[in-house]
Amino acid sequence: SGDRYKLVCGNTAAGVYKTDGPFSCLIDVKAVPDLYVTKAGPPLVVGSAVSLSSLVDLLQASSDQSPAYSVLAKHLLESANVSVRNVGSWAGNLMLKHAYPEFPSDVFTIMEAVGAKVTIGTRKEVQKIGLTDLLTTPTGGKLILSLEIPQTKPDEVFKTYKVSPRSQNAHAYVNAAFRIQ
Repeated sequence: SGDRYKLVCGNTAAGVYKTDGPFSCLIDVKAVPDLYVTKAGPPLVVGSAVSLSSLVDLLQASSDQSPAYSVLAKHLLESANVSVRNVGSWAGNLMLKHAYPEFPSDVFTIMEAVGAKVTIGTRKEVQKIGLTDLLTTPTGGKLILSLEIPQTKPDEVFKTYKVSPRSQNAHAYVNAAFRIQ
């Protein structure tokens, strides 16, 4: 049928793109326990329903494994606002970037720079891909399952930057991240 559905996990994107849709059905994935799985790593693995706030907490708690984790956490604390970070998931942010390539996603920029990969799946298969590849991957019938965040090497430098009109609750003019060996 021609019905359109959307998987949501907080649906904070509705505050950014108010004319998205129409959808005949919104499917909330917050009650799926497998999407909250986290593994301390290395690498750090984070389920797709994990909120941005919980991702920050996990990165901070794991910062002894990699200095990049504290850099990522600090940058994410400058994204959106506390309410949005508490409700919105990192995977929803990436899917917003997928649907609207012009969206200035902090999550995409910093996770791509650190070398993170997403695991996506269908009923029949699971695959791990880079974030840039995610942007061009058709996602109909697929679900982001998790994010794998690698450690940086001791001799690497990892930095992120954000230029925006305010420190929170404003889209960035520029997001940047650098991983240098």
